[in-house]
Amino acid sequence: MKAPVGKGFITIQNGILYRGDLLFNNLSLVQVCKAFPAITGYLSGKVDGIVSVQGKNKQLSDMTGFTEFWARETAAEKMLVSKEFLQRLSGKKLSGFFSVPIDPMIMQV
Repeated sequence: MKAPVGKGFITIQNGILYRGDLLFNNLSLVQVCKAFPAITGYLSGKVDGIVSVQGKNKQLSDMTGFTEFWARETAAEKMLVSKEFLQRLSGKKLSGFFSVPIDPMIMQV
């Protein structure tokens, strides 16, 4: 995984004003899931995306921003959702499923 690239600033003239942007490229869902033992093995694929926040003063309610992430597969890491993850989401025991490919349209929602 490449480290996120970003930029930002903080000023203290007439109160605090800040902004930060992070660009994620080639983030491995396998590695993200490994960082959280309860979800290890649930997802695979690569993720790219942007996180942008800005705000003023110290109030969280003054913070705004956006995120956009998209998943893709590479030769080394297919885009898959595990049966265990789907069962956990649905609250039901699913039979006949193994890891299933992610529909790119679902990831755009």
